[in-house]
Amino acid sequence: MVNGESSHRSDEVDPLFNPETVDSSAEYSESEDHSNEYGDTNSEIVNLLNNEGLEYVMEHTIEVVANTKEKLKNQKQVLVHDESDTALEDEEEEDDEISHTWYKQVQDKFKHKPWYARPTVGAILFIIILRVLCTTLLMTPTVGLLSTKLCDKYAFDKSDVTPLGHVGIIDRKRCDMKAVQKEQSNITSWVTLINSVVGISLCGKYGEFSDRLGRVFVLKLVGFIGMIHTFLMLVAFHPSRPYQKWFAMLAMTSDITGGILTLISVGNSYISDIIPPSEGTLAVYISLLMSIVYASLGLGPLISSYLITLLRRSSSISSLKSNQSNGSQNGGQIKVSIRDRLYIWLHMTVIEAVEPIGKLWISRTATGSLIPRINTILLIVIDTLFCSSTSGFIPVLLLYCIAVYDWTSVELGYFISIGGIGKSFILLFMPLLVGFLKKRLNYKVIPNGVDNMDKLLLNTSMVFLIASSLVIIIFKKYDKSLYSAAILQALSAVLSPTIQSCVLKYNSKKIAGQ
Repeated sequence: MVNGESSHRSDEVDPLFNPETVDSSAEYSESEDHSNEYGDTNSEIVNLLNNEGLEYVMEHTIEVVANTKEKLKNQKQVLVHDESDTALEDEEEEDDEISHTWYKQVQDKFKHKPWYARPTVGAILFIIILRVLCTTLLMTPTVGLLSTKLCDKYAFDKSDVTPLGHVGIIDRKRCDMKAVQKEQSNITSWVTLINSVVGISLCGKYGEFSDRLGRVFVLKLVGFIGMIHTFLMLVAFHPSRPYQKWFAMLAMTSDITGGILTLISVGNSYISDIIPPSEGTLAVYISLLMSIVYASLGLGPLISSYLITLLRRSSSISSLKSNQSNGSQNGGQIKVSIRDRLYIWLHMTVIEAVEPIGKLWISRTATGSLIPRINTILLIVIDTLFCSSTSGFIPVLLLYCIAVYDWTSVELGYFISIGGIGKSFILLFMPLLVGFLKKRLNYKVIPNGVDNMDKLLLNTSMVFLIASSLVIIIFKKYDKSLYSAAILQALSAVLSPTIQSCVLKYNSKKIAGQ
């Protein structure tokens, strides 16, 4: 029975654990997986072995092996591409998390402080307005004070010095105006060049300092350097101080803060720190900042001119009152009604402010021609469009660079400074270029109209301006194209001076300042 049972068990177990059965099933499974991975490769080889000759078999075997390697290579590339996409997504998520964490830390740091000590967009805009106004308020007086100093230097009578009450008012008869204009043009060119070089060199550094030491630290540093600059300007152009060229240039270039570029970069960084990324309003606030900057740039010289005019008129009115008091002592007294006072105020503030615009409406010539009037109006329109196209697109372009190219304050500062320093170089060497072209092309100068040299400069500038816009549009995928566009736009810098020169030709020299 035992033998029988054992034999029976052997009969039952042997079929299940037959090695041949296991091997065959394993081979079948392996061949099935192999067939699933490489398709019908094995069946193709078997058919070739059965039906074709040896040379034909070897040739097609090599082809099949090459195809198999290509499939494996494609599969590997797909895996690598998927891994790279996953890595980029993880990096973007990490950046978003860092931005959100930074915003929360800033909010937690200042949430227990009073409202006036918290960082807000209004606070940074107010600071930038004050700083830009302080810079632009000095522009107009600096030109007049420098002219006065130079007029004292080139005076025909060296004992004839400008009195304190007439600083900024030039008597053209007492000095050599050609020498004054030449010296002033030379100083202005060098100051513009130095300021541009300093701006492109230090703007990136100030952006780096703001990242390392804080935005407020950089704003304090800019304010402190601005105070030193103002003090040096007061000393250099004080009426009691004799004119010194190098000290005047030192005072005019002492504002080593990177200028408006630093304020824009620090302001953008400041706003990005206090605005949550989830709101998506960063572009709106940056656009608002740029609008404030350009408004302050235009408002500063206007306020300066108004203050200078107001102070001069107040001195004139005070002298008029003294004359009236002297007349009253002699028995006569002048009474001015409220209506007359209102008319005088309106005439002195509003009418005189817009009166120079009427000078552009040139009268007919002796032959009845309207060409001077039409050309003047067209030139003014072209100059207005040129200034709008070269400055109005910057806020939008900066937002585009931040959104598409991920530019920081450093790259933005370099881009803006390239245009500034390029324009400075072009305007600095413009007289040499014009003189060379006149000799080379034998162009005749027309003193009372647009000549061929003016047309050449206008057309060339327009070509460069259009080319700069086309470079930005066509090569918008490459951030380096913006630097090329800035250089091309700098080459069009001669457009505005040429237009102003042409307008002066059509108008009387007595109203050139207006």
